[in-house]
Amino acid sequence: MSGHSKYSNIKHKKALNDQKKAKSFHNYLKQIESILKETNNFNLESNYKLKQAVSRATQANVPKKNILNLISNFQKKSFSTDDNAVFLFKGPTGKFLIVSGNFENKNRILYELKSTLLKVNFHLITDSWNNLFEAISLIKIDKSEINFDLLLEKLLLLEIENYQEIENFYQINVPIKKEKDFLNFLTENNFSFEIKKNIFIPKMNLKETLSEEDKKNFEIIKNKILGFDGVRTFGSNFF
Repeated sequence: MSGHSKYSNIKHKKALNDQKKAKSFHNYLKQIESILKETNNFNLESNYKLKQAVSRATQANVPKKNILNLISNFQKKSFSTDDNAVFLFKGPTGKFLIVSGNFENKNRILYELKSTLLKVNFHLITDSWNNLFEAISLIKIDKSEINFDLLLEKLLLLEIENYQEIENFYQINVPIKKEKDFLNFLTENNFSFEIKKNIFIPKMNLKETLSEEDKKNFEIIKNKILGFDGVRTFGSNFF
C-alpha cells in the first residue's frame, strides 16, 4: 500500500506542476498576443516590445513552436479578416472609447467589455461612431520593392495625403472608402505590403490632460481589452 500511496503522491504533484506550467505558458502567450494587437508589428528585430516578450517566454521554457504558431496565426488573421463588430463607450467629460474585432460570440465579448469599462465609468452607447472617429486602414509598403513615382501618382489621384517614410517602408493612412481601390493598385503592381484594418482616428481630441495615475489605469484597461479573444482595435479620443 505504501508503494501505491507514494506513486499516487508523485502523480498528484506532477499533475499540479503540469497545471501550473500550462497556466504560466498561457500567461506568457497572452502577453505576446496583446503586444501583437497593440503594435501590429510581427518583426522581432524592429518590435522591441515583442522581442522582449518572446525572450521572457523563451526563458520560462514556453515551447518555441507555440510562440511561432501564435505569431504566424495572428498575422494571417490580422491581415485577412474583417471586423464584424464595433462597440462605442462613453465616459465622463466627453471621453469616448471604441473597440472592434472579429468575434465568435458577440454577447460574451460585449459582457466582458461592459464589465471591464464600467469600473472606469464608461458605458455602452448606440450613437454612430462615424461622428466621432474616422476609420482608416494602416498600410505599410516595403520601400525596396516599390516605384515611388508610381505610388505618388496613385496617392494624388485618390487624394490620400497622410503618408510618411519610416525607416525601410512607407506608412499610409488610407480612408476605408478608398481602401479597395488602393489595394487593387498594390496587388496589380506586385507591391509587398502589410495592412491593419479599422484603425480609429478621433475627429477631435480632448484637450483635457490626464494625470499620471489616470494614464496608468487606462493603459492597464487597454492592455486587458486587447487581451480579449477577437479584439483587434482599441481607440480613444483622449489618450
